[in-house]
Amino acid sequence: MYGRFSRPHAYLIFSEKALISPYKGGAALVFRFAPYKDNHTLTDVQIRVNIGLKVAIDGTAEYRYYDLDLRTE
Repeated sequence: MYGRFSRPHAYLIFSEKALISPYKGGAALVFRFAPYKDNHTLTDVQIRVNIGLKVAIDGTAEYRYYDLDLRTE
């Protein structure tokens, strides 16, 4: 019963602004995130970022979602 009420929390904070900038002949979406709780470390982190764009297909607008490749530098 204890496991039901003790779900893990990430305690992450993201940058207020994200940038789209040139990167290696293409474009990159740049943002930062960090843990915001004292003595909180990230272990076994898995990150997935996707973007939703409204595109016109055959004259009608619809949302399409794309997974983004990640680079850490």
